[in-house]
Amino acid sequence: MNEYERLFAEIVQQTKDGSLQWRQVRRTENAELLLNADTVIRQFEATFTRNSHPYKLLLLEKRVEDEHFFWTFQQREPELHVVDDGELVTSLDRLYIDANEIRGLLGLVEPRADRSYRLFGTVHPGRAASQT
Repeated sequence: MNEYERLFAEIVQQTKDGSLQWRQVRRTENAELLLNADTVIRQFEATFTRNSHPYKLLLLEKRVEDEHFFWTFQQREPELHVVDDGELVTSLDRLYIDANEIRGLLGLVEPRADRSYRLFGTVHPGRAASQT
């Protein structure tokens, strides 16, 4: 397991155990840090502490054109970014982490995020019963 995979595993575990509190933010936030910011569909944010230092995590769901269909169809693609003091430190995208694993994180985050909790009210942030 490389350092990107270890970091990702730590984020997933902290999401599962509820120590990371995700909130949904406007899709236009952090646009200055993101490539193709206009393609962001949803954006989640959490504060992640490592080595006693807080980092901001950005979990994005973006609209991308499907290359398998000659760019005639669109699909959703997840991205995870680590930000420190307004600067992008690293991106955990499909170059480093399997896209299905990032989608899995998105599936964990959505029912735990603040806006989903307000909408459904039955899933406690950090403890989505179907995702643990």
